[in-house]
Order: sequence, then C-alpha cells, then structure tokens
Amino acid sequence: MTITVEEIFAACNLDAPSRVQIDYANHVQASLECSMKNDGGDTMIEAETGVGKTLGYLIPAALKLVENEGRIIVSTYTKSLQRQVVEDASRMLVGVQRVTGRALHVARLVGKSNFFDIARVRRIKQIAESDNAPEVTIDLWDGLIEWIESENSSGEIQDYIDEFGGLPGDIQPTMVCLDSTSPDESKAKYGQHVVAAAGADILITNHALLCLASMRGVNLLHRDTDRRPLVAVIIDEADRLPDAARSLVADQAPMVQILRVAEKLSEKKVLSDHNAKAVHKAAEEMLAAAVGLESHYAKHEAILLDDLLPQDRKALEDAARNFAGAIEQCNGELKKAHENHDTHDLVSDLLRYRETLKTALLDERATSTTGVIQYSPSRRYPSVALARLYPARVVGWMLDYLRNGGVGGEKDAREPFGTALVLTSATLSGPSTGSGDRFWEMKIQFGIFDRENQCGHLHAAFSPKKFGDIKRIVLPDPSVPKPFKGISEEDTVEISPDWLDYTAKMLAESQKEGGHVLALTGSYQIAAALKMKLDALGVRVVQKFRSEHMDGAIKRLLSEERGVFLTPGGWEGLNARGYGFSWQAVVICQIPLSRTDSAHKAALVDYLVRKGKPHAEAESIVYGETMSAAFRKMKQGIGRGIRSATDSFKLWIADPRMPVFGSVTESNEPTPRAANRQFPQFARCIPNRFSDTPTEVFLKDGTTVR
Repeated sequence: MTITVEEIFAACNLDAPSRVQIDYANHVQASLECSMKNDGGDTMIEAETGVGKTLGYLIPAALKLVENEGRIIVSTYTKSLQRQVVEDASRMLVGVQRVTGRALHVARLVGKSNFFDIARVRRIKQIAESDNAPEVTIDLWDGLIEWIESENSSGEIQDYIDEFGGLPGDIQPTMVCLDSTSPDESKAKYGQHVVAAAGADILITNHALLCLASMRGVNLLHRDTDRRPLVAVIIDEADRLPDAARSLVADQAPMVQILRVAEKLSEKKVLSDHNAKAVHKAAEEMLAAAVGLESHYAKHEAILLDDLLPQDRKALEDAARNFAGAIEQCNGELKKAHENHDTHDLVSDLLRYRETLKTALLDERATSTTGVIQYSPSRRYPSVALARLYPARVVGWMLDYLRNGGVGGEKDAREPFGTALVLTSATLSGPSTGSGDRFWEMKIQFGIFDRENQCGHLHAAFSPKKFGDIKRIVLPDPSVPKPFKGISEEDTVEISPDWLDYTAKMLAESQKEGGHVLALTGSYQIAAALKMKLDALGVRVVQKFRSEHMDGAIKRLLSEERGVFLTPGGWEGLNARGYGFSWQAVVICQIPLSRTDSAHKAALVDYLVRKGKPHAEAESIVYGETMSAAFRKMKQGIGRGIRSATDSFKLWIADPRMPVFGSVTESNEPTPRAANRQFPQFARCIPNRFSDTPTEVFLKDGTTVR
C-alpha cells in the first residue's frame, strides 16, 4: 500500500499543512522517484518563506527510506537551521513510525571545530590569572571548564553560548575550539558525537563538512561497516554552497599555526631530532619573512602576491622553498605518522600548508588560483592564502562526487540506483530573467546541465499565496546621495554624510510607532555611524558588536519595549520568533552590495584578463556575481520580518538606488528625480503576494509622498 505525504503530516500531530506545503512535499517525492528511476538526477526547488520547506522535504525523504533500504544526508549552511531540521525530523519520525511501523533514527554531524578544546580553555584561564583578571572573570572560566567536564554536556561551543549567552570575555570560538594540535583528552566529546551519528538513517550535517568530505574523500557514512546505499542528498540553503566552498578552498597557511604544528610534531617525536629542528627552523624563517613585509604594506589587510615588490616576493619564495624542502627530507617519517590515528590530523595540516605555500609562491602553472598575503586586523598575524577564483567549480565537482554516493564511501556496483540530489532554498533565483530560466545563474555555478540531467524537467518554485503581511512599503527619496562617497587614502569606506543623516531620520521615524525595529546595515562601520546619529536624536538603539553573540545583543534589545536594533549580521538566519517577539518594522539601510575592490575580486578580474577576456568584460562578470549575491541577500533580509503566518511589519528602504514603484507612482504628487544609478531588479526582492501593498516615499525633509 502506498503511503502519502498527507498521511504522515496528519500523524505528526502538527499544524495542518497548507496546500502549497503539500504540493512542495509531493514535488520533492516526485524528484526522488525520478532519480531512482533514472539512476540519479538533480532538481532545484525554490520554496519561499511560508511554504514549510523543512517538513516538506523530510517527509518524502523518510518515506523513501521506509520503501528502500538506505540512508539520506540533509545539509544546511547555518547552524540554526541545522538544529531546526533535527528538531523537525525528530517530531516527524514519530508520525512515520505511527503510520509505517518503521523506526528511523536522525542525528547531527558537525566538524571538530564546533567543540571545545579544554586544554586551550585552561591555558586562557591561566593567562587571565597571570594578568590579574577580576575574580568574576576567573569564575566564568571555572564555570566553563566545569560545564565542559560535565557528563551531561555536549561539549559543543554553540550549546554553551545558547545556555549562557556567550563565551567568557567575549572571546571568539576559534580561540577555544578543537584543531589538529588538540590533545586526546580534549577530543572525547567530539568522539562521542561522531559515534552517535554513525548509524543514523537521516544524517544532518552542514555545507562546510560536506564540501570538506568530498574534497578529502572522507567517508561520512561509515560505509566500511554500514553498506546501506546513499539514497539522496538534500541540500537546504543551497544558494550558500559557493560561500561554504570559498571558505574551504581559499586555502590558508597561517604562519603562527605552521610554527605551532611543527612544535607539536616535535613534542610527539614524529620526526628525528635533526628533521624536527630543520622543519621548525624553516617555519620560523617563513614567519619572519612574512612579518618583515608588514611595515611595507601596513595599511593593507590583503595584498596580491603578484603586487609585491620583486625583492619582497623573492624573500617569501626563498622561505617557502626552504620550508617545502625541509618537509621533503622527512617524507618517510611523515607518511608513517599520517597512518597513525594520533598524528594523522597534524600531518594532514602540515602537508596542506606546504601545498598552499608551493602553489601560491612556487607554481607558475597555477592559473586558476592566486596567492594573497593577509594580516589579521588586530594582531597583524600573517597568512599566505590561496584563493581558488571559482569556488563554485569546487561545488560542481563536489556534486559529481555526491551523485556517485562518494561521501558515503565508494559506491557498490550492485546498488540499484544513483544518489538523488535535491537543491532547495528560499532564494535560488537571481535578478536576471532574460534567459527565461529563473535558475540559470545557479545552474552555471553548480555545473547542472539539464541535457545530461534526467530530472531537469522537475525544477520548480513554490510560494505561499498568503503568509504574513507587509502593511506598507516606504521607499527612499531618489534624490538622496548614495551611501558611499568612495575609498579614502586610509583604504576605508567614506560614508556620505547626507545619506547618513537621511537614514538616521528614517530610522527615527520608523521607531515612532513603537515596538522593535530591525535595521540591516552593510557593515559594522555603518552601524556604528548610525548609532551615533540616533543617540543624538534621542532614539533608543542597540548595536550588535562584531565580537558579540546575537543572543546577547537581542537580550539587550528586549530589556525595553521599544528600540532600533542595528546589525550587519541579521540578513539571514535571524528569527525573532525564536526569541518570543516579532519586528514592528524592518529597515533596509542599504542594498547589500559588497565592495568590488577586495583582493579576491581584484584577483578574479586579473585571472579573467589572463584567460583572454577584455578587462571591461571581466569586471562585468565579477559585477554580475556580486549583484546576484546581493539580490538573494536582500530577499533574505526582507524575509526577517515574516517568520510566522501572523507576522505583520512595515518595510522601509533607505538606499536611493532602490527605484520608486507601486501605488506611489500613481499619485498626483511628483517625486524627486533620481540622483544615482538605480537597480530596478531589486524591486523583485519583495514577494509577489505583496504586489498590492501600498507604497510611499520618505522625503529628505521627513515628510512622505503617498
């Protein structure tokens, strides 16, 4: 007897599903069936906020596991969605068992950097004690150590932050997480986590770990002991795959960490005394060469290696050559240590750093990558980074690997079907519509070619007919200057003072109706400048700081009944309902276009020119990628105002590059002329179901045109 998705929805004792959620779930089910019939296939399915995407793909996925012996991987970009998927799956599987009699198991799997290294925590506490830190600070560190050691704690950094609101002293998770140098005692909690995930029917992981497993051939599903086939990989927040790939393939060789790994290898007696001293000395020389450049390029945080002075480039090349040579001399010892579980990660890191340095500095054939030397903003620690200029190509390669069941180990030729790939998100479509294919930009990035894809006819988009409400859309005065004047001699963005005054005035007006206002900025610099303006206007404002966890900032906001919340970090993943409130208004302070003069973009233009593209065309290609990313980010930002069916908010936009549209254009009152180039495609960031929402223009003098 065929079991329908409607039966499972009914058995889960959840809210009655909407028609669009049922349609979406049935479409996912059809995609899985198509893939099984054709030995694999890919589908891209956009589902706007309000469709009910998570249960919409979990239920058909679970039904496939009931019908066919196998396993499924679900991957997300954000930790918050990963945890939501686990919660929804746990509730859903109760209904599946009630209807089918089959008990399925779900588990999360994350990387070791999500877990505390108690040895590093103890070292930081010792430093705090030697610096005569206040007793209350030492007590916080003692409490953290006690929490990590507790049998009931997960050992995950995020769990501690969720429970206590942040880490002691507002330190960053990267300072206390596990890495390849961590001792075995620190890895116990992580080991328990891996074991718990080993036998799961539905494995929930993240894009970064999925990319990493594909790149390194890691067997996430323990196929050596569990031969069940990988039925499907469902990639939620699929539009963020290139970001995950970029964070991994922009390989870094941090000089301080190289030295630390060399010291750790020496401690563990992996190398002979002679070889250990040679590697350590070469690492020290590499660090000294990079540090020596800092005074010449002090105002830069990233410099293309090709832009270094010849003598500076040669100094780095010589140091890298010596370092690579020192490692070559002990290949036999390193190979043996690489096979040892205790030293595998250390050797892997050392070899990866060597390859990064060789490719960035010594390989003249590396045409699709470029080398960059970076300095950390605060302590100016140097790293050599290798930016792979098209990280989405890595995504395409990763998807090929997944199609063949690679992430679960080598596919058994006897397996009856290939792996289905379902790529879903609220924002898969881009700003361009000229080709008639709303997903064409993402298809190019992912390497999905429908001529070769047996399930390409199932690409689709779903949106709710009714979900939440935008009460009114307030558009910017087109005569206001754009947010930025340019780049100063100090390489910082110069904010237009007139735009800053205008935006502060709009924020003050948006707050007059009471409640809490979300103000999304493009940088911490702009957030800080707006806070100063709002303080002067007497408006209560809470600014989220760079080092502050979101939970702590929201807690400060909710201490009073009204206020403006300024943050560049709330465009996606921020769910006010999770904190027990909703936004009265959302203010898009600026269209989220990133700066186009970063080292990566400069390197990409240079690469395209070397490949034969005219410089203007190369810049246009890079600009197009930036526009697509900004379009999707703005859709996500507007979506922060509606996280449940009952949410209702007022949308304000302060960037004069947003065009005037809607009912205000039919008014008899004239609107000012545009002073800047405008981007009409960004009007499509607002969901179609709000096309009849009244619009007005907020003028420079604080009045409105309706």
